[in-house]
Amino acid sequence: MHNVVPNMPTHTKEQNITKDKLQRHLPKGSGHKVTDEILKMINQVEHDTGLEQQFMEEQILSNMNIVKDLKISLSAYVDAVKYCTLKQNMSNRKAWEIVFPERLDKVTKLAEARAAEGRENSVNIDSHVSNYNNTEAVAKISAQLMVAVHIQYAPMFHASIKKQFDLMNGVGARPNDNVSAHVQLNAAISLAELTKMPEDNKIELQIGISDEAKSVQKGLTAQLARLADSQMARLANGEGIETVQKIGINTDAIVEADIDE
Repeated sequence: MHNVVPNMPTHTKEQNITKDKLQRHLPKGSGHKVTDEILKMINQVEHDTGLEQQFMEEQILSNMNIVKDLKISLSAYVDAVKYCTLKQNMSNRKAWEIVFPERLDKVTKLAEARAAEGRENSVNIDSHVSNYNNTEAVAKISAQLMVAVHIQYAPMFHASIKKQFDLMNGVGARPNDNVSAHVQLNAAISLAELTKMPEDNKIELQIGISDEAKSVQKGLTAQLARLADSQMARLANGEGIETVQKIGINTDAIVEADIDE
């Protein structure tokens, strides 16, 4: 049996997996049949990998949707779940060696046999690992197992806030602990930082002329057009150029009527 993998979350609820329960969790139309061999494979997952049994049972049940999509066997699916979960806390090669000890033995013996015969050893375990890691089953399961850190550790964040709140109010780790004013101040500063409103970092960038500027420009153009017509008429009526050329543009007088004309 492998040692329990460190940093893995643990669960207290057993899934009580049976053949019937597995069959019910299979996606509709998958066509798979749960056998005693599959059930045995799942029941000994902790023994084979060191992964906490209840946690792995949950992982197996919650990712079964891909069985139908990829048309893989249930045994291949269970192996892929074990591999993807293991590689979250260790190298791909180490995870592969744990999940596929028979393959590792076969590859190792082949390499040793070639070396004994004086042949060039072209057996590369890393290439086997890479090929398996690039399979569609591994890609899909890995994607489904990826959980944002802030979600995964949300309970810890809540505990951290509560601890800072207690320290700020002078509550120590043990009864009758004396929390200094300095510690309370630092806790208050930290709590304020943890709970502050998110900053609005949105940048509004407008390129070109605003609608208001366009309205003013259109109204001004309309005024100039009317002024030009008026000046031509005054000149035609014999008015002197000295008085006609005096103009008075009033931007305050620009109204919607000017724009609509």
